[in-house]
Amino acid sequence: MELRVAFVALFALMCAQASLAGAWDTGPFDNDDALDFTVELLEYDALRAIWIQFSPIIDSNSYIDASVGARAVAAAAIVSALYRNDSSALPAELAQWVKSQKWQGDLKLLGTAEMCVRAILDVEKSELAQLWQGTDQYDAWRSSLNRLRSELE
Repeated sequence: MELRVAFVALFALMCAQASLAGAWDTGPFDNDDALDFTVELLEYDALRAIWIQFSPIIDSNSYIDASVGARAVAAAAIVSALYRNDSSALPAELAQWVKSQKWQGDLKLLGTAEMCVRAILDVEKSELAQLWQGTDQYDAWRSSLNRLRSELE
């Protein structure tokens, strides 16, 4: 247990350093909100933490705030790793967490993750999509999310 606490503390420190730099790139874990969620997931240590990230999107048809979208994308990437039993694309700490899970292939979670990624890609209702649309990396971001969505199908 002490090792886990030290591990979470070290990861939190790494995330804090990254947030000082303002992490922002096209991958699911390349932003501050995803890093914050990662720390929370490792502390909470339960799949319920993933469902919580999807709740604001599935509970309403309203506009999706950028931070909500970024956290849901990170959660969807974790679901993809669980489903495919391949955590190689995850940060090392998350890869270890995924390997420690006894996931039973929850198809509802899988479908929810895919639906959330699809919603986040919608420029009409997603702040994250709108923010990326205004950059020269929009196609790379969209491609990253489409790849994630196809892994969840």
